[in-house]
Amino acid sequence: EDTYSDEGQNCRKSQCCREVGAQCYAKNEFWASCRVGCDTSPDVNDGNKSWTCNTMGPKSWGLAVKDWPSLFCFSLFMPSSYEMGLMQMQLGKDAGIFGCDGHEVFAAEEATVGTSKDGKVIKTVLIPKIDVGVSQDGTA
Repeated sequence: EDTYSDEGQNCRKSQCCREVGAQCYAKNEFWASCRVGCDTSPDVNDGNKSWTCNTMGPKSWGLAVKDWPSLFCFSLFMPSSYEMGLMQMQLGKDAGIFGCDGHEVFAAEEATVGTSKDGKVIKTVLIPKIDVGVSQDGTA
């Protein structure tokens, strides 16, 4: 038995969509499909037939790509230190934050960590420098 449906598949039975933000919408009593939105006006891609747009099941949060539960991971690091080597080693092994479904690398300077196994160039997301001043007692 199908536990979810992909875009273009009939989701009447599963009432669950794989795509993040998709909802199973009924066209008629025989067909439903996963869509991000639905319109009851005639569909030019479907012989100008209308959809009922009745929702079936919950709106999808999406399925985990690598494992369950789906995780988004991030790291804050200093590219000009030994930490760059650690990040590059983890990226090469698809380990650490790179083993999560989604990830970002934050740093105070621009840097390219490398290229992931799926061909994505991993660059740092810059965090702005913030002047924090001196504490009231002058110790920090």
